[in-house]
Parts: sequence; structure tokens; C-alpha cells
Amino acid sequence: MSYDFGVEQAARIGQAYVPGLPTLPIDTERYTIPGGGSQSLQIAEGDRIQVIDREGLQPGEILLFNSNGVSQAGFLGSKSGGSATGLQSIVKSQEKSAQRLDTILQRLGCDLNTAEVVHIFQEASPSGNTVNFV
Repeated sequence: MSYDFGVEQAARIGQAYVPGLPTLPIDTERYTIPGGGSQSLQIAEGDRIQVIDREGLQPGEILLFNSNGVSQAGFLGSKSGGSATGLQSIVKSQEKSAQRLDTILQRLGCDLNTAEVVHIFQEASPSGNTVNFV
């Protein structure tokens, strides 16, 4: 069974949106991304990003475009980057989040062919692995 949680914000005390998921602190958002899916977010200076591989075995790519449509691994504090081959294959799929991502990239003038991504997790990574970006 799969769930599409979208964005989830902090609940009032005693109120759970999805049983079993921890309540979030104020000013915290959670995005659940299915395997082979994608998520587009607008972030601001000072935001912190934490990516958790809850199930394991889920390699991923994360990238950040600036207001000029340029993507560099250094924007996320990484010294090395790679090409967006995973995201390119996702955009070519018919998956719902892929269509949304493609529309957003086109509207903003962002090109995955020149984007520099940070590769996170590995195909053999254990569940619970976490990567933080500040």
C-alpha cells in the first residue's frame, strides 16, 4: 500500500495526520517521495534540509537551482557533483511527480542537461541513512 502525503506541517498537540509518523516541530515540513519519484521545493537562505532513506537501497540525487537557472553542487555545500542522470530518467517517465518536475523546470528555465547534482545514498545503503544540508 502506498500513500501520497504531499507536504505535512506541524500538528496541534494530540492530533496525528498519519498514525505512526512522528509529530513535527513547528517550522518543519516533511515530504515523502516514492522510489523513482521526485519533489520540487522552494528553499530560502538559512533553510536546513535533511534527507532520510527510510527503506534503504534508495540511491538519490539532490540539486538546487539558483534564480538564474544554474545548478552547482557547491550551492548545497558539496565539493563534487555529477550529472543528473537519475533525474533525467525520472523526467522521461510517465510518473506523476516527473510530469510536475518537468513543467516546473521548463517554466523556470532550468536545464537538467547542464545541472550539477549531489548523489546521495547508494544502491546498497541501509535503511535510516541520513544526509543533511545547511
